Amino acid sequence: MPRRVPLTPSVPTGPDLETAKSWLAQAERPLMVVGVDVLNDSASDVVASMAADFSIPVITTYNAKGVIPEDHD
Repeated sequence: MPRRVPLTPSVPTGPDLETAKSWLAQAERPLMVVGVDVLNDSASDVVASMAADFSIPVITTYNAKGVIPEDHD
């Protein structure tokens, strides 16, 4: 699994999403770090759904507090 994060945002393609799903399914201890861009892109519902579907704990940056409910499952 690559450890580099791209410096410029991009829109994932179908194969990219499938690769990400595969990595998440194989991860031993996944963790989502969510930043304020989730708010800017109106993606908070998607993030919360993905976290619930894969049982992934979520932490947020200071500016992204409240992006998803603190008590999400």
